[in-house]
Amino acid sequence: MIHAQQIAHEPRISNPRRAKGATASRMKAHQRARYSTIVRFSLVLLLGFGFVMAYVTLTANLTSLSYRLAAANAQKATLLDEDARLDDRLTSLQSDERLAHIAAGLGMHPAQGVAVLHLEAPKVAMQKSVPLVAAISGWFKPHKPTVR
Repeated sequence: MIHAQQIAHEPRISNPRRAKGATASRMKAHQRARYSTIVRFSLVLLLGFGFVMAYVTLTANLTSLSYRLAAANAQKATLLDEDARLDDRLTSLQSDERLAHIAAGLGMHPAQGVAVLHLEAPKVAMQKSVPLVAAISGWFKPHKPTVR
């Protein structure tokens, strides 16, 4: 029988560390490829949801502003009506006929002559204190509530 010759072959893996690193990087790439479709779909879905929520928020804000504008316009119309009514009342209260009637009821009559009085300017005493000190001291006084 013929004996098989043994030929020295080169090792299948020339650098085992490089092969181990290549295997790890292939596994990571495969794992990333497995989840990349899900991640992309989720991002597109999230982006679409964000646009929809922004639209809904802006629409709600616009609606509330339109309601506030309608309320302000109604209040403006009410105030204009009240202003016109009060102007009419003021005109009727200031009318010359009404004032003449009230004056006659009180026994008043038109003046026979005109008297002009010349008044001297009031004399103001010199203040010995500084107004700034008085203003600052007013901060420390107890507050008295005003009753209406």
